[in-house]
Amino acid sequence: MTKIVFFSSSHRALPALELLHKNLEVVGVVSQPDKPTGRKQELSPTAISLYAKSQNIPLLKPEKLDKTATAWIADKKPDVIILSYYGLWIPPELFNLTPAGILVTHPSLLPLWRWGSPVQATIISGKETGVSIMKMDEKFDHGPILAAEKDEVKEDDDQETLYTRLFTKGAELTVKILPDYLAGKIIPQDQDHKKATFARHITKEDGFIPPDYLGKMLKGEKLNEKLEVRWMLNSSKEPLTFDVSPFIVERFIRAMFPWPNAWTEVQLGNRQQTIGNRRLKILKAHVEERVPNAQCLVPNLVQLQGKNPVSWKQFKEAYPGVTF
Repeated sequence: MTKIVFFSSSHRALPALELLHKNLEVVGVVSQPDKPTGRKQELSPTAISLYAKSQNIPLLKPEKLDKTATAWIADKKPDVIILSYYGLWIPPELFNLTPAGILVTHPSLLPLWRWGSPVQATIISGKETGVSIMKMDEKFDHGPILAAEKDEVKEDDDQETLYTRLFTKGAELTVKILPDYLAGKIIPQDQDHKKATFARHITKEDGFIPPDYLGKMLKGEKLNEKLEVRWMLNSSKEPLTFDVSPFIVERFIRAMFPWPNAWTEVQLGNRQQTIGNRRLKILKAHVEERVPNAQCLVPNLVQLQGKNPVSWKQFKEAYPGVTF
């Protein structure tokens, strides 16, 4: 049976690891170190680490991939290394640790949406998606492709559902092609680098929706405005812009969920007083024709700064004087 070392730090890749464990011999798992979580900031292992421990799979959680970590991986004598959303820098000496190299499961149809936020970019763009199996080289998401498989973005997909589905599909594809690849029957093909687009890592501020945009879309008013998404870059690495519409913003909201979440600023007031500006997260929304011949954005679930999530109806009842 083919021996692999699996690299990942994301709970979204857990179903992929489970599938690989059933079909291949996982001789080692590498994940990020335990991190502080929750209000008490207690150290917690990744879901990948917990699964490896539960299955008695040798586990490594290095602060960095130094010579000691490389030696640990080499000692496992894997036929190939498989990586799905690991999150730490991979030193070049690992690329040739095995003749098969490192195979990366990337949740987009490369060369589209390289870098750190491919699924978020896919949801916003509304285009066809899929998963690519890439052989890693020294440039990020630049290596040649062994195989790719298309998938469809569903109307209710957010980060969690789409990342998990694509990583799982990637594991299925890996199991399918590995025998031929290891036998030299699959030759990796270079990407068309001129067609590359990019999606850098997202920050909290990247979830912002201008209040006036949101206010008009709630009323079904047309906007002749552009929404610049600074972390989505074209082949010249320039930010992409989209015509503002309820459909684009609804996709943006799904792309930002569950982190960092789409947010805006609202002017609050209740029956007793004016409260002032607050940050409001829009967690869930949909589009419907609430005004004749006009599509409106309708929030479903929102969360005011410092409060718990509530329905849009509950929020408006608590703050009837809210303005954007």
